[in-house]
Amino acid sequence: MRDSEEMYDKYNIKVDSVGRFRQAFSLPEGCNNVFIDGESYLLEPGETYFLYKNLETGQIFMMGKNARFQNEFLSHGTYVKDDFNLLYQRKDTTYEQMVETIRLADEVLKKKYKECDSLFAAHPTLSARYRKYARKYVDVKYLRGINYMDKHKSKEGKE
Repeated sequence: MRDSEEMYDKYNIKVDSVGRFRQAFSLPEGCNNVFIDGESYLLEPGETYFLYKNLETGQIFMMGKNARFQNEFLSHGTYVKDDFNLLYQRKDTTYEQMVETIRLADEVLKKKYKECDSLFAAHPTLSARYRKYARKYVDVKYLRGINYMDKHKSKEGKE
């Protein structure tokens, strides 16, 4: 058997008479964000999900024992977008410039918290789990940008 045939057999998925199939795959440790067909899904190890995509509207639903969070994520996303890009784009060379960039980033952080609060007020039934995730995601994006800026400044100072 050729290598390509072995790979095909390894990844061939059996589909039942109504189009359902089961795909099992391993998640690397610490990873739960999976991209399938250009979409981002948050999956949890050991869980079984049913994924439904309406091909006419593009709307996606997940079913499973703990799929509420996944559906909230699919509906509302992470709510951050690219607002913290200023931390990656600026090339601060002085302490004063870095302080100004951090001040701007703090303003963006406050704005993102207000957007989260507005989302939560508009959708009061969002789970506590999603609310915590959305806020922590904002924090992580902010801190990742600050960390990048600090490393970038350290490298520039050594050159």
